[in-house]
Amino acid sequence: MSNTLYLIVGKSGSGKDTIVNKICDLYHYKKLISYTTRPMRTADENTHIFATDKDFNIANDIVAYTRFNNYRYWATQEQCDNADFYIIDPAGISYFKSHYHGSKKIVIINITAPLRTRFFRMLSRGDSFMSAINRLINDHKVFKNIEADYVVNNINSVIRTALYIVENIMRY
Repeated sequence: MSNTLYLIVGKSGSGKDTIVNKICDLYHYKKLISYTTRPMRTADENTHIFATDKDFNIANDIVAYTRFNNYRYWATQEQCDNADFYIIDPAGISYFKSHYHGSKKIVIINITAPLRTRFFRMLSRGDSFMSAINRLINDHKVFKNIEADYVVNNINSVIRTALYIVENIMRY
């Protein structure tokens, strides 16, 4: 585990999960799995810890929080202290900056990809046509003023993008 927490942000379908999963698999880093009150999309989904509103109400030391489609997403101080990567949205970053009180250095990496690419990735992962369109519209609004330490364009391949991040960003 490093003394840096990399906050990974990017529009829907930009490849955030795939890239972070590849880096963690190749280099043995730890990805933070956040809590959410949204239902599972598939029976074997492991992208979040699925919880209830009651779980949220009794959670302690929440340092990252956002709400999307009336579902809550959050992470605790302990989770952040024990992770290297955290996939987060712009509202979550704002909350995180004002609530995180750990000692890790924070680096924000924005993963980008062309709209067409993102749209077809969403469809191929099982999002409905209207869900993908709605996410594209929402992302256009919420990413207008995103600030990041690094911007990485994921147009080549997941492996190349993951290697670029490790070789050019994480070594500093």
